Amino acid sequence: MLELHKGNETYAYDRYALNRMGYYEFVSDEYIRILVEQHFMGFFFNKIPFLKRLNLREVLYGQAVYGRLQYDHEEVMLFPAGLSSLNGPYIEAGIGIENILRLMRIDGVWRLTHTQTPQDVILMLSLKVDL
Repeated sequence: MLELHKGNETYAYDRYALNRMGYYEFVSDEYIRILVEQHFMGFFFNKIPFLKRLNLREVLYGQAVYGRLQYDHEEVMLFPAGLSSLNGPYIEAGIGIENILRLMRIDGVWRLTHTQTPQDVILMLSLKVDL
């Protein structure tokens, strides 16, 4: 079974998608995926008096998928334009600030591999609800 890796072309952060990958950009039949987030809980911002009062928190983010497409599938399948096999790792990283007005998180996300076209940093906004 082939896996169309879930991309995200919106400005909203999606935890379960690769946020800098486009829709239907990569496919693989064997893959492994990892997501790592480090929440610093204000470790750096609490050292600055004004930012300590705002109770902002820092986040580091990294996500990778490593996959390949077997030659049998590549030989049989006819992929549409823009869809290619993911032969090797796809990696993206970001840094963010959360707890903005106790409701929002803003992330800057970079695509580290598969950068054939020049791309700018994209700022992503996510809203969280604490019940």
